[in-house]
Amino acid sequence: MRMPTPPAAPRAGAGAFRLTPAQEAAVARVGCAVTDRDAPTTGGPTTGSPTTGNSVVLLCGPAGVGKTTVLHAVRAGLVATCSSDIRAAAEWSDILGTRGLVLPDVVIADDAHESSCGDILRLLTAIQSRRPRGRLVLAGEGRLLSVVARDGRIGQAVGMRAILRPFTPAETRAVVARVLERGAPSETERHEDPLAETARSIHEIAAGMPGAVVRIAGQAAIVADTRPDRRLTAADIELVHRRLSLSAA
Repeated sequence: MRMPTPPAAPRAGAGAFRLTPAQEAAVARVGCAVTDRDAPTTGGPTTGSPTTGNSVVLLCGPAGVGKTTVLHAVRAGLVATCSSDIRAAAEWSDILGTRGLVLPDVVIADDAHESSCGDILRLLTAIQSRRPRGRLVLAGEGRLLSVVARDGRIGQAVGMRAILRPFTPAETRAVVARVLERGAPSETERHEDPLAETARSIHEIAAGMPGAVVRIAGQAAIVADTRPDRRLTAADIELVHRRLSLSAA
């Protein structure tokens, strides 16, 4: 079987934060799965026979890990090859009965963990009846796996699962170093990494969630720019976090 070429992730613009390696890998895996037109998609809920093939792709991970970022990168990479659209799963359910609705080749449903098993099955049924070679991407938190497992017809349609996890401390440090424009510690800094305390504090506060890591690191960079040595302490990071929390309140 000829392996499809996965869509390329969009390049970040000037000043934009690029995808993490884990997010890039998820974009490649999801993009490859939805463009694999050689995978069978026979059967389905409308025929009464078990659903087989590669109709459904799952993207799971905790809140803040970057699932929505990955979905938009996937869609950007599909522009030249097929039609696609991103909506919350609940919104897809609401518009299914709309007269004249034309579903895209790839239906991307975010926050699918908030949907019921029945709603997901109805969406899958609509795709298989109107777009027999269409694909459904379901993204959500861990509950999504339980919802999908409740109905064998959905489970048998799943062709690929991708999991996004929080950063490890080392991954957080790499992101913080990039945002603060500091590379890996040199030989002379190896025993006293100037970013160690900063990265550790950010990792602990953000619980390794990529979105929170980037937000805190971005604000920390503003504080660092006001200092000749650009050094930050744990107290500085706590202050940045409190300010961000107040702004979000």
